[in-house]
Amino acid sequence: MEPLIPAAIVALLVLGLFVLVARFSADNPDIMGRLTRFAGQGEREGKKAEKKQFSLGIGESQIAARVDKAVGQRTVGKTMARKLAQADLKLTLFEFFLLKALAVAMGLSIGLYLGRGGAVQQVIFSIGGVALGFFAPDMFVKYRISRRLKAFNEQLGDTIGLLANSLRSGYSLLQSMELVSRESPDPIGTEFKRVVREVGLGLTPQDALANLLRRMPSDDL
Repeated sequence: MEPLIPAAIVALLVLGLFVLVARFSADNPDIMGRLTRFAGQGEREGKKAEKKQFSLGIGESQIAARVDKAVGQRTVGKTMARKLAQADLKLTLFEFFLLKALAVAMGLSIGLYLGRGGAVQQVIFSIGGVALGFFAPDMFVKYRISRRLKAFNEQLGDTIGLLANSLRSGYSLLQSMELVSRESPDPIGTEFKRVVREVGLGLTPQDALANLLRRMPSDDL
């Protein structure tokens, strides 16, 4: 069989999956579930959907909400949700695993095409493509976490100075952290903005800072 035919079939199936998800998208997102993840309860960190980079906007359907709830209760789901929060990727678990499935399908398609010279080559390249597609999203998340943690540590000294000066000026701790969230660049500004929002959602400052430490496991922090 011409290798482009199964590759085209796989691509059409993936495209159909995206269309199906978009077709059943609900008007009202699972806001409470997202706020729960955002607040760090049960270690299911996340954020309410924001129109920023790496946000697909397809994880708001009822199907996605059910998948998120089912997977999020498992250890692998909790771990992945924490990693997505650490990497500051605005993706639900459903969106991430959908992207992973797409990457596997693309890897399989490329492997079938590259190995079109024979059956053995097709098997070898297909296995390699599937493996690359399966692990590539996780490697990207790991890279994002490492890069953000390094930048966070580099900004931490200046941030502590800004907090100290703000407290000396008569601001409260929460007001000082809000100042940091406005004046500091990403990632430390983004992370302190999460802390301020979590306190606004009802968490104590201690719990919000504990969530910050889970997202940014920095010895300096």
